[in-house]
Amino acid sequence: GESNGMSSPLPSSLHLPPHLKGDVLALAPSKSAAGIAASVEAASKALVALNTNQGALALAQNVPRLTNREREVLELVGQGMLNKEIANALSVSKGHIEKYVRRLNDKTGTSNRTELVRRSLELGLLTLNPQ
Repeated sequence: GESNGMSSPLPSSLHLPPHLKGDVLALAPSKSAAGIAASVEAASKALVALNTNQGALALAQNVPRLTNREREVLELVGQGMLNKEIANALSVSKGHIEKYVRRLNDKTGTSNRTELVRRSLELGLLTLNPQ
């Protein structure tokens, strides 16, 4: 039957964060309810197997591949270090670090350090390590 616009074609047993439901629907290979349900069912089983929120986000979103150096720089940005401090810590020029930060912003679709860190946490590229 036709939906009243309020119900979702996603199975009610699937508990996705609201901000991910649109992504799942958009990525479903078929716009039919059955096709979406099958896609979501397969994705749901994979997410349950991972059993972590970060794993769920990584599967549901396109996680960029980072080089070892980009990961190093991202970790230090995440610790709140300035480009100059990162450059000193890694024994490279501040210009190199600026280039890495720009590349990280490009890869994560962000435009500043705060967004970069927030998005990297969402994607599981950074984790919170309370000291």
